Formats: sequence, C-alpha cells, structure tokens
Amino acid sequence: MASISEQSLKQQIAPEIARIEAAIEADLALLKNDIDPYLHEIVTYGMRGGGKRIRPLLVALCGRLCGCASDELYRLAIAFEYLHNATLFHDDVIDRAETRRGREAIWRRFGMAAAILAGDFLHSHSMNLVGQLTGKAGMAIFSAASRKMSDGEFLQLRQAGCFQPGREEYFFIIKGKTAHLIAACCAVGALLAGAGPEKYESLQQYGLHLGLAFQIVDDMLDYAGDSAVTGKKTGADLAEGKMTLPLIVLLEQADDPAAIRALLAENDNKKKFAAVLAHMRRYDTLAACREIAQAARAACLAALTPFAETAGEPLEILRALAFFVTNRQN
Repeated sequence: MASISEQSLKQQIAPEIARIEAAIEADLALLKNDIDPYLHEIVTYGMRGGGKRIRPLLVALCGRLCGCASDELYRLAIAFEYLHNATLFHDDVIDRAETRRGREAIWRRFGMAAAILAGDFLHSHSMNLVGQLTGKAGMAIFSAASRKMSDGEFLQLRQAGCFQPGREEYFFIIKGKTAHLIAACCAVGALLAGAGPEKYESLQQYGLHLGLAFQIVDDMLDYAGDSAVTGKKTGADLAEGKMTLPLIVLLEQADDPAAIRALLAENDNKKKFAAVLAHMRRYDTLAACREIAQAARAACLAALTPFAETAGEPLEILRALAFFVTNRQN
C-alpha cells in the first residue's frame, strides 16, 4: 500500500476523531458535578488543548477491527488520552516548558502544584475507566504500560548528559516512553472486542512497532524538523543531553567518533547543535535513521497479516497510519 497524504488521512479518520471528542466532552460534563470546580477547569483546559488523538484512535480502530461496535469502546479510548495528557502535565513541570501546543502550559497558567495534582487526577481517572470497562485483564495491560513508561523516562533521566548509551539502551527507553503505551491502546481495544489470542497478539505487536517508528521519527525531527511545522525548536534533545538515535547512528558512522564526542562537551548549545548537524549531513545520518523507522513500519504491516481477509475502513486506516507515522513532518 502506498502512502496517502496527511489531508486524506485526516478526512478518513474524521468520523472516529469526532466520536472521541464527543466522548471526552460527555465525560467532562459528568465530571463537572463530581470534582472540585478548579480541578475541572484545569482538566478541561488541558483536554481541549488539541493533539492528534492517536492513542484513543488506535483503541477505537483495533476494537472495531475485531468486531466491537459499542459506545463503550470510545469511553475506553478516552482513558488513554487522559493518561497521555497526565504525562504531558507532569512533563511540562519537569522540563519547565512554557507552552504546549501553542498555549500556556498547565503549570504556567495554573501553577505547579495544580498541574501536578491535575495530572495525578487524570491518571487515576483513566485507571478507573479502564477498570470499569475491561476489568482485571485490562488493568494489567494498562498498569504494565504505565510502569514501563515511568521506567523508560527514569533511565533517560539518569543517563542525561553522559552521551554513552547505545542502541540497546535507546530502544529500551523509547519502548518504555512511547511504544508500550501505544501497544496497550491496541491491545485493550482488541480485549474489549473479545478478540482471539492470534489477533490480540498481532495488534499488540502492531502498536509496539508503530510506537517505535513514531518515536524514531520524533527524534529525527528534533534535528532536522522545520520549527514552523513542528511547533518545537530543534536541538532540544541535544541541549538536554539525550542520546537519541540520530546521535547514536552518527557515532557509529563517524571516522573519528572521539572528535564527535569532544563536540558534545561544548557548553554553547547553539554552536554544538550546528556542528553536530553538519556532521549528520556529511554522513547522511538521518537517511540511515529513516531506514530503521521504515523497518519498524514493515513490522507494523506484517503484524496485520491475520486480518488480510478482513475488509473495511479500520484496517485501511491502521495501514495508512503506519505510513503516516514514518513520513510525518510534525
């Protein structure tokens, strides 16, 4: 299957996104009478801040692909958007990020304590939804993904600035940070639909490899993305001492890796970034990273093999998403 344009994909997923947004709004309305008004204001501000809604979309698509048509599928889907936003609330506090998706970050608008507490609430609320809808089996998937997410982030935090980790550590980190949660989205959608073991495992593997591809491309964009398109400044990972795939591959490619490592000791982040990027262009490092992302995409598509005889839009969109993730510019 060839790649489709971002605009075509947006049109194709628009009905699903509309159902997800409606489920979020309905749940926010229910919460209004159940939680502190100030907490509700913060949560509503955060949840209406935009985003691609990829995680709930995957829950919905995988559930539908396995035969589920229930409205409960969309209530389950939004649990993963709540969890994702909880991590963003906390990430922005940790990073002291001033903005998120073009608006004031939660902590800047409401204060650090409020941002942390609101993130805690969203995490617990997402757990409650998953537990109500999928029971012990769903909670096991959700809890494992949450635990791995924290573990991956903590390893990255512990290794920040040392510029030593190689591919093994990098993939452990991005599986934890990103891929295991996306795999969990696919798995719980299949679980709610009552999918058999083969289809359940296949969708879980699809999500794992999709998450890997997504994070690899995200790390590439931090070096060569267009800030006007991504909405983020380039060079943040290097400035924060993160050893992401482009830098790992550059050190593998370089004729004199010691010279590259010497550059990393530079205190001027702008100068350091320009020098590292020049070396990446010399060795065509990002093309090598793109090949790794495309291998993850191939694994995504292979994971959908048990559904080869299944007709319908959910399968088409899952295939298209694998291409979109590797070709995206933001």
